Amino acid sequence: MIIIVDYLQLMTSKESNIRHLKVGSFTHELRKLANDFNVCVIVSSQLSRSVEIRGGDKRPQLADLKDSGAIEQDTDKVIFLYRPEYYKITINEDGLDTTGILELIMAKNRNGNLGTVRLKRNANATRLKDYGDNLNNLTFISGDHIINEAEHQINVKGNAPSILSLTSETLAILNNRKRDENLVKTGFKEYDNLFGGLLLGELVVVGGRPSMGITQLLINLTLNVSIKTPVLYFTLDLSTPVLTNRFISSITNIDVSKLLHPDLTSREKKIVNRVGVNLRAHQIYISESQNHSLSDLRSFCENQINERGVKIIIVDYLQLMNSKEPNIRHLKVGSFTHELRKIAVDFNVCVIVASQLSRSVEIRGGDKRPQLSDLKDSGAIEQDADKVIFLYRPEYYRIMINEDGMDTTGILELIMAKNRNGNLGTVKLKRNSNATRLKNYGDNLSNFDFNIWRQNEN
Repeated sequence: MIIIVDYLQLMTSKESNIRHLKVGSFTHELRKLANDFNVCVIVSSQLSRSVEIRGGDKRPQLADLKDSGAIEQDTDKVIFLYRPEYYKITINEDGLDTTGILELIMAKNRNGNLGTVRLKRNANATRLKDYGDNLNNLTFISGDHIINEAEHQINVKGNAPSILSLTSETLAILNNRKRDENLVKTGFKEYDNLFGGLLLGELVVVGGRPSMGITQLLINLTLNVSIKTPVLYFTLDLSTPVLTNRFISSITNIDVSKLLHPDLTSREKKIVNRVGVNLRAHQIYISESQNHSLSDLRSFCENQINERGVKIIIVDYLQLMNSKEPNIRHLKVGSFTHELRKIAVDFNVCVIVASQLSRSVEIRGGDKRPQLSDLKDSGAIEQDADKVIFLYRPEYYRIMINEDGMDTTGILELIMAKNRNGNLGTVKLKRNSNATRLKNYGDNLSNFDFNIWRQNEN
């Protein structure tokens, strides 16, 4: 028998809340399990950010194992995965094209050789083949064949569902016999076309430097989905009155500063007075409390999910969350991301959390597009997230023409830097910074009024 754990850092227990000690206890127990019952246990693990920081070809090393030296100590084999093309290395040291190449690097082997083997991957279809196979057409077996194989090979006991039942459920969705109720469209056409929308059961991290427009995105996203899907919005950055005015600004297209320091014309007052009618169709629930313990946070979310049918939970933003947990910042942030992911999975909701990025974005040269290593305070953010989306405004950095020769005025890029269940890529939105409005990039933008150097908006 083979037991697979995907992945180590998401395992939970009542043991020590200090992350590296908890990881160490798990690897020790998994090794005992392998020995005592004569099974092979395969566990996936994240690597630390040291891989990204150092120069060279960025091949992983044993020192990169994340959270605990116990991982290296307890394992019989350590295999690293490495894709040269991810680091823009298109030709390897042997002069071969690296497109679609996945290297398996045996870095530790208690009972055998070290070395590297290559596989060929089809990223879109989640398929791998031996490097020497015919790769002209990565072929696929049919759903019927999957089911037949499952009937002959799968024998799962207890509460674990069989691959047969899971496959049948998936095929029903793919054949349009039922609508995928776990997918919520964002209302941003290009995003939905490329990434499908918001998937229930996922933790989505939205990261950006100040003035990139994170709150603006979250407000527009909330308004887009909340007619059909109830949204719980934790506002830890803005007071409830300020956030409410931002919502009103987005709906009415009235400058948010005119709402915050009332300076409205008679026409604008009439428009604002009709906002209540518009919002009556939206299911938006707002919480301002910052002092939830982890258990209180979970209980509050569970209550809103059960009573109001909440499917989307938004936290704006992560670094302002407070609790009675350890006062060491990166441990506290890690405990929150871990609990938020558990809430997403346990209650089948999509949790979207805003996160600050470190100042390393500003320090380095180039176009200053964010990278995963810029996530602030804790590697646990990247580790726990199913998706990581970065916000980027070229005009903020005085880049007025992009690499394609296009005007960047009012452009907000959403960069999918991590996607556990889909594509990576970038989509564009058009923004009106004064009125907290976002539109699809291809929509009619003639009634948008831009103030491009207004940089103090979050």
